[in-house]
Amino acid sequence: DNRPWLDKFPFLVASIVYTFLRLIEDHISPHLSNLRQKEVTFAVSLLRERMADCLVIGRDLVRLLQNVARIPEFDSLWRELLNNPKSLCPGFNGISQLLETRTSRRFLQSRLTPEMERKLVFLTSQ
Repeated sequence: DNRPWLDKFPFLVASIVYTFLRLIEDHISPHLSNLRQKEVTFAVSLLRERMADCLVIGRDLVRLLQNVARIPEFDSLWRELLNNPKSLCPGFNGISQLLETRTSRRFLQSRLTPEMERKLVFLTSQ
């Protein structure tokens, strides 16, 4: 219902894909199968329709997709990424392009609580 609104914000699209791919990994329990299927459908549709927006995720997108590649919908997408990347986005040259792009800390921060972020900043600045 809110897809037209979402499509106006490319970075939000990428952030949602990043978050959903991570959540899908966690929702392996059988009692979460309905939720997981909805997440898979949504994430795959965003990746297929808005791949240009998702390319900014960079190498973490490859890692996240590998983690969910056994799910049939993602297996199909993964094969397309490997064999025909331009079908997803005309300016996309393949996995190597993603691997050359560092993942912005903004994506990583979106998965951290403020307290976790404070602790990590402390640890990395000492």
